Amino acid sequence: MVDDMPTTLGEVEEQKAAEQNEGPQLRYASVYEFYDGIVAQLLRDRLIGPRHQRWSAQWWKSPEAMMRLNAIWRAYESLRLDAATGLSVWLKDHFDPHMRALTSENGPFGDSRDASQRSENPPYDRPEEILSAYNQLFD
Repeated sequence: MVDDMPTTLGEVEEQKAAEQNEGPQLRYASVYEFYDGIVAQLLRDRLIGPRHQRWSAQWWKSPEAMMRLNAIWRAYESLRLDAATGLSVWLKDHFDPHMRALTSENGPFGDSRDASQRSENPPYDRPEEILSAYNQLFD
């Protein structure tokens, strides 16, 4: 570990440049992984159905849902690096407002009849063809 520490100003500058070029690594490689790892877990605490919050088992077919979930994912990837308030800011400013828009009766899933109870996984028809093609590209 000590061997990794820079000993000159030049080494410090080189290390900073290398970190800037690499940037932080994504925790989730795609919106689908993010859905499985974060969104689905948070939706387990909600009642989903026609008289409750709306969701669609095929959420990935909705352009609005994909745009909002991508926005939530990218904000998460950035804010998770802030150990002090990042998660709180992400929930308050990103997750909660986007999920209100997605799950409202006027949102993209307003006509959905898909349902789940608290502590159940939310309805999800995994897009296996899309996931398979994605994995082939990035494996």
